[in-house]
Amino acid sequence: MIDFSRLPIVLISIVLAAIIGFAVGIFWQGSVDSRTSAMRGHDLAALTCSRCHNLSASGKSPNKAAPPFRTLVNRLSQEGLQEQLEVALSMGHAPMPPWNISPEQSNDLLAFILSIQEKPKN
Repeated sequence: MIDFSRLPIVLISIVLAAIIGFAVGIFWQGSVDSRTSAMRGHDLAALTCSRCHNLSASGKSPNKAAPPFRTLVNRLSQEGLQEQLEVALSMGHAPMPPWNISPEQSNDLLAFILSIQEKPKN
């Protein structure tokens, strides 16, 4: 025979486990989403751009023709850089391959690039 006297304890345990699982899921999602746009942009650049471009505050790019990211706003305005990311990358331009970039990726990449800009030399 089934002992139903423990049923309330089993049900409470199941409900508590579900609540804890839900809370952990919310915490985990929040911790993933708490990364800044610049951090996500850095990860994206490290994955897709670092073979050619230097992503750090000093040093040369692996590809001599590819400017270091820290100098891009010196070459283009912020608006020009945003346009480059959204339009030119999606179509590609020599020697860069075409890359379908989403608006979110563009914003993250721009946030990263702006976070490492060196001050223009006077």
